[in-house]
Amino acid sequence: MPTRFLHDHLPRILISSLFIASAILFMAIFERQVEFMSLIVGSSLAFMVVLLAIIIKLVCGIMILVNWKTSIAASILVVFLIVATGVEHSNWFDAGGLYNLLQFFRNLAIIGGLLFLITKPDSSPVQE
Repeated sequence: MPTRFLHDHLPRILISSLFIASAILFMAIFERQVEFMSLIVGSSLAFMVVLLAIIIKLVCGIMILVNWKTSIAASILVVFLIVATGVEHSNWFDAGGLYNLLQFFRNLAIIGGLLFLITKPDSSPVQE
């Protein structure tokens, strides 16, 4: 039983917790996130982009946590992370360059974990 937990459940719990916690944090500092995002995408789109990010992180994180349509949720998060990484963490040559480079590689590692979830069949079926 401990091996199955380590193999099947713990990776899903850990990776989903990142996205669920991030969505909750974005909700807690929503106005600040919108203000920051307006610098990147413009003020007219910032509200919708932040709202969409919260929805994607929360819904896909929960889907992975409960092992429901895990490969679909992980695929959506891979696309989301590729876009977010390109938009937010691709400028390595300004004052925050080292931070952006670190975040870039962190996101690559998360994408790697999500790719494992995509290629691995669901471990415990959920009744539909």
